This record gives sequence, structure tokens and C-alpha cells, in this order.
Amino acid sequence: MKLSIILPSYNEEKRLPNALDDLIDFLSQSDYEYEIIVSADGSTDDTEKIASEYAEKY
Repeated sequence: MKLSIILPSYNEEKRLPNALDDLIDFLSQSDYEYEIIVSADGSTDDTEKIASEYAEKY
């Protein structure tokens, strides 16, 4: 089974790395195929940049 997690984010540059790290750690211990979708439309901080960096890394 494939699991899609949508994470709506608005100006979450300070919390997003911890949230993504926790999600990835938790999901990597499961048998699910998964994807994490970060929706950051309209953010004025580095939320989108951080999400892109995680997308490249993982």
C-alpha cells in the first residue's frame, strides 16, 4: 500500500525540518511506500526552499 501525506505549510521554515525529520523517521520504520507532499503556496519565508532541499535529499 502507498501512503500519501499532505503537509500544508505557511511560513513554517522554523518547524518544517523537525516535522519532516520526524515523519521520515516514523515512516521509514513501516512497511508502507510513502510520499510526503509539502504545500507551501504563498509562503514568504524559506518554507519552499526547505521542502525542495528535502525533496532532493530523499
